[in-house]
Amino acid sequence: QLLLEKKALGDAERQYFDVILSEIDRMSGILKNFLYFARPQEPVVKEISLNKVVGELLRLIENEAYLRKIEVTAECANDLPPVVADTEQMRQLILNLVHNALQAMPEGGNLWLRTLFLREENAVVLEVADTGHGIPSDHIPRLGDLFFTTKQEGTGLGLAICQQIVQQHGGKLEVWSKEGGGTCFSVTFPACRKKQGIN
Repeated sequence: QLLLEKKALGDAERQYFDVILSEIDRMSGILKNFLYFARPQEPVVKEISLNKVVGELLRLIENEAYLRKIEVTAECANDLPPVVADTEQMRQLILNLVHNALQAMPEGGNLWLRTLFLREENAVVLEVADTGHGIPSDHIPRLGDLFFTTKQEGTGLGLAICQQIVQQHGGKLEVWSKEGGGTCFSVTFPACRKKQGIN
């Protein structure tokens, strides 16, 4: 980064530096994921609104989606009660699911983030859906397995981390997918209370 700022570079040299920085960022992400498994931490929980977490991440998600020609729609339930959760882990969960969805749409498409309140079950649901290439049915049972990946440059850590976060919070992670017809990941958490909560 310092060299980029201080040295006058030609177009070819600048491209090499951009590749180096990009790969360093990618390796940093992989190492952080490995450390997450090597040194798991207990969630620091409190009552939080998933609507608020989605709202805080939306601009970041929209910026990345724009570069990939993907349209983002957020549909947050007005009557959503809070959940007891670790805010940073919820952020990581959402970003991991969104990152998978964006990668599934290399030619562009649509991404939806939804929150729902299931009154009868007293549960809060977060959905991340895409119009991507879908997941083969024989791969679905293995999603979340450590190091299982269908991506050429994947590590198989992203969904494994999602699964671990959901389990630590007493939730449930489900997936519906059709090859060529998109994918929807649905995460269900216990709601804090049955009455109307915060948005």
